[in-house]
Amino acid sequence: MNTKGGFLFIGVSDNGIVQGINDEEYDDHDHAAMYLQNHIKNYLGSLQEKFVEIKVIRDENKNDVIVAKVEKCNVETYMRYSKFDETGGKIKGSEKKAFFVKDNQSVDDYEESPADKALHIKTFFTDNPVKMKSIPHSFEISKFVSKDIPSPPRLEREFGACNKKGCEFIGKSSEDLNNHSSKCEFQEMEEKASIPGNSYCKIPYREEPWPDWLKGKDMRVSQLKKLICNTSFTIIGFKDSRSAVEHFMLTNDSSRFEPLNSYDLVSAFTVKLMRTKNNESLSSEQKKIEKLWNSVSNDLYITTEKNDQKINSFFFNWLLSTNRREKPAKRYTKDKSWNGIKKEFDDRTNDDGSYKFKKMVELYKEMQLFAKIYLRLTNTNHKFWQEEPYCNSPFREERNLLRILGTNTSEVQHIPPLMCLTNRLNQGDFGRNMIIKFLKNYNYILLRYKTIPVSTGGSPGIKGGMIYGKMQSGKGIDWISKILNANLENQDDVKMIGNLPLELEDDVADKEPFVWEKDHSKWSRINQWSDGIHKKSKTQIRHLLFSAERALNTEKTPIMASIHVNNKDIHVEHILPEDYSQYHYQDDSSDGYVWPIENSDEDGLHNEEDFINYWRKYVYSLGNQCLLSDTSNSSIKNRMAITKFFAPMNDIEQPFKNSEFLTARKAHDLFFESKLWEPEVIESNSKNYMNAIVNFFTPN
Repeated sequence: MNTKGGFLFIGVSDNGIVQGINDEEYDDHDHAAMYLQNHIKNYLGSLQEKFVEIKVIRDENKNDVIVAKVEKCNVETYMRYSKFDETGGKIKGSEKKAFFVKDNQSVDDYEESPADKALHIKTFFTDNPVKMKSIPHSFEISKFVSKDIPSPPRLEREFGACNKKGCEFIGKSSEDLNNHSSKCEFQEMEEKASIPGNSYCKIPYREEPWPDWLKGKDMRVSQLKKLICNTSFTIIGFKDSRSAVEHFMLTNDSSRFEPLNSYDLVSAFTVKLMRTKNNESLSSEQKKIEKLWNSVSNDLYITTEKNDQKINSFFFNWLLSTNRREKPAKRYTKDKSWNGIKKEFDDRTNDDGSYKFKKMVELYKEMQLFAKIYLRLTNTNHKFWQEEPYCNSPFREERNLLRILGTNTSEVQHIPPLMCLTNRLNQGDFGRNMIIKFLKNYNYILLRYKTIPVSTGGSPGIKGGMIYGKMQSGKGIDWISKILNANLENQDDVKMIGNLPLELEDDVADKEPFVWEKDHSKWSRINQWSDGIHKKSKTQIRHLLFSAERALNTEKTPIMASIHVNNKDIHVEHILPEDYSQYHYQDDSSDGYVWPIENSDEDGLHNEEDFINYWRKYVYSLGNQCLLSDTSNSSIKNRMAITKFFAPMNDIEQPFKNSEFLTARKAHDLFFESKLWEPEVIESNSKNYMNAIVNFFTPN
């Protein structure tokens, strides 16, 4: 950027060997490109990012390579970076500014050489540069072909392929390729590739033989793709009325399609905004809107793995978090989110149908900002958590608490106020204590009034509608209005926001059934079976175990990397296994079950009925469960408890003792005190979990 630009190949060694980036943890090509793009923004600047074009290509051996085409920047480019401690936090005072210059064989920091820096800037960034001598040189051709339909992407060395669509010519030298390019038969087709506006195309169904310009499969794919992208209206002709009726019935069969969601409708409206008169070029505002929407679309549609529910929920949460309402005391519901968005578009549309593009740009900027906030709040494993400043230590506790709340995917009522609060905190240097306190208090409410009651056979004291009710009074006393109107430099307002979740306690008429104190008798019996339906309570147990993981950790801002992975990689382990067949013992003189020791016969056995009663009481209880990595769990499966704790499996020595999860280590410590996994030990483990949770999450 500071010299003449050039190409950067990530995944190719200095001697030209393609090693690829396959060992890096990228979700896909878009993720890899976005990762580099974000680093350019963070370390060089947003302006500099516009001078870099990034693509990911794949060679014939399926090695992925990141190719960055770097243009010379029109201003001097500095890199700012810091040193980090062993916990991943920035070392205060280690910030450094560098002015890097790429020479033929090295990269030098001219910031440490003022004279060289001044000469370089005068040479490359002034109107009267120092005259330079041009030295002719030659080099081997390397041709990169990016992924496209229908040919697979490939990386080819020592020869060059023609870059015209549909042409398969490969030259063995620069001269060979240049001679071909001047007379390539596909040149004319590429020059006439764009379809004029208001064109009328008639396409006979599967016509053969194909004309010359559509003979090849790749030619037809290329032209069909262009045709579809440029078609705004179609007319279909039928030979008879029967065919027309069948087509009508097929295309109007509701079982074959789904209604458009908010994302679809915003996307369609954005296309509408891109229209110009007489095929004129897009205005600067239109280009900004197009780029902003592409960013939002990529963030929502790609990184959520096309999850319609998550995508549509964003628009609902965005409207609510910014206090956009259907009526003063009524929020837009999810199925009416488009009505709220359309109102925003209508407010930015003139009476004659033209658009207030500057205001439209501001709306799309807001949409992009809140989309990133939403995705960070709903997925602590998202790549946005690897960006500055969210990858630093002040944000760890916030991330950990969000992960705990995310164990129940149906509990999403906290998202709108957190989106609102996060946006406000991002507007100044207010720290993160406010949002951490809000999250801790909100988790306390969920634990005491929802999770624990359900896990002990009771009914929740708080329901989702009560939480949303705190956000839609429309009289300035709802949570969103309080956050928007608060003075974040006033300690009383800061305390008020952190305590907003505690307002829900005021709606619980009788708090006595919802116990919350250390050493309570209930704690040893969480999710024990007594009679009736045998409930697993998977969601509640997972919430309790994740809460216990944080509560058992004595660090102030722990990293807790083990919980910030995909759900499938974290397993809830039943120490007393769900498949109890291994506890059955039989020989010539006895037949029974070897667990538990208490109340067993002289041979240490129980009959099947007594064993089943014990097993059913404890197998799904909180004290019999802990978190384990999926790798450890797959190695121990349905073995007896004593075997799980002692025996190394799949090269994992003592998977509980050496687990990254504290709930597993806690269970291991209890087991080794008595060398048994008896009902008394299970109840003690449950009590330990709950005491830690109460101690950590009690509001202060």
